[in-house]
Amino acid sequence: MTLPLPRRALYSRLRIKHLELLRNVCALKTLRKAAAASAMTQPAATKLIQELEDMLGRPLFVRDRRGMIPTLYGQAVLHHANILMADVGNMQQELELLADGGTGMIRLGVVPSLSSQLLTDAIAHTLKLKPGIRFTVREGSTSKLLQDLAANDLDLAFARLLDSAALRELSVIDVYAESFAVVCSPKHVMARARNVTWKDLARLQWVMPPTGTPLRELVDSIFRHENVLAPMPAVEYSSFDKLRCLIAGTDFIGLIPASMAEASHDDGKLRIIGPRLTDFGPISLVRRKAAEAPPAVMFFTSVVKEMGRPLRE
Repeated sequence: MTLPLPRRALYSRLRIKHLELLRNVCALKTLRKAAAASAMTQPAATKLIQELEDMLGRPLFVRDRRGMIPTLYGQAVLHHANILMADVGNMQQELELLADGGTGMIRLGVVPSLSSQLLTDAIAHTLKLKPGIRFTVREGSTSKLLQDLAANDLDLAFARLLDSAALRELSVIDVYAESFAVVCSPKHVMARARNVTWKDLARLQWVMPPTGTPLRELVDSIFRHENVLAPMPAVEYSSFDKLRCLIAGTDFIGLIPASMAEASHDDGKLRIIGPRLTDFGPISLVRRKAAEAPPAVMFFTSVVKEMGRPLRE
């Protein structure tokens, strides 16, 4: 294996076709299939992989009965190749947007517990001041949103960062902190009960966040702290809006953001019971430190910071 090329030489020799082929080999496991997917002959594909390994000075694949398997070096190159290829796609989309009169694109991820009012107001205010900006919004768990940020499939995400290790790679702005409340239908037997404890709640039928999510882990830890066996939920749900409707029409109880619970309590659709859950991380607006934020992303960030100020005070 040759020595790695200096960075300037790598810039002049590395091509998109090297990265596209590497991704196809990792996905398809054979050079023959990867060559066909990359619209080239197998000898040409062999030559390109050899060129890439020579440029980087590292073995990128090993061959075994499963096919061509990326080494640790190959996995690292694949990670960055995915980001670079995503950047190329984003560049093309942004150019098309600019050609249509737009001024920027924001790919935004949100956790289900995000305040709908904050999201609506932030997007509406941004579009009022910068009507050419285009948004794509997707909902997901914090772990999924962080994966999409790392892969450069998102520009920004509203998420709850409970893992301090994740902070090293992210630029983080805490937007607001919100407690959670246990709710039930107004017809539920506990709807008018007073001084409800976690022990009382453990005996009821629950709808809970999915196993492994930060909120579910926190709820389970509270029951453990109270020396009570955590209830086995009848239903697991990640959408708080749908969960709210389910609870309103059944004898289940569940945990939803306090702002949502209070609004539903005021309009008579739900009742708040039991203690509040306040020991939870804030909602933060996050982006990758390594990525240079486009002007549209920075403008939206400034809008969110300003709108979140009263919520933090």
